[in-house]
Amino acid sequence: SKSIQLQNEIEKNTPAFADEKMLLSIFQNLVSNAITYSYPGGTVTVSASLTNHMVMVQVKDRGIGMSKEKQEKLFTPQLKTLAKARKEDRGAGIGLLLVKGFLERNGGTICVDSVEGGGSTFYFTLPIDDSSDNAVPSNKFELDEGT
Repeated sequence: SKSIQLQNEIEKNTPAFADEKMLLSIFQNLVSNAITYSYPGGTVTVSASLTNHMVMVQVKDRGIGMSKEKQEKLFTPQLKTLAKARKEDRGAGIGLLLVKGFLERNGGTICVDSVEGGGSTFYFTLPIDDSSDNAVPSNKFELDEGT
């Protein structure tokens, strides 16, 4: 066991207008990745801030990080077999593609900031109400529920 500490710094009643199941998948994927690439004894921090009818969520780790080259390829499909991914003890990259797709379907965006050896921070945005033209979510709920 890596003994990773998970800190939820999202304030109670922080709104998000999104499909609840998609949002749960987004959190599960990003937090799982952060834990996977953290050093033993590390901390993964989840936080959120509100700006301009949007909520911006950050999932931050202080793990192995990644190169600029790898960051540029993160959200694009890569031709890598599952066997090769397993051999390298890495994921096939499908999770982040799903995350990006789910966010876009809900009127959101995603980006990453990372330093090799210094960890990664994934930032994603979602509308806080139904005023966004491209949002097709099913309901509004609080981000801190069940997290």
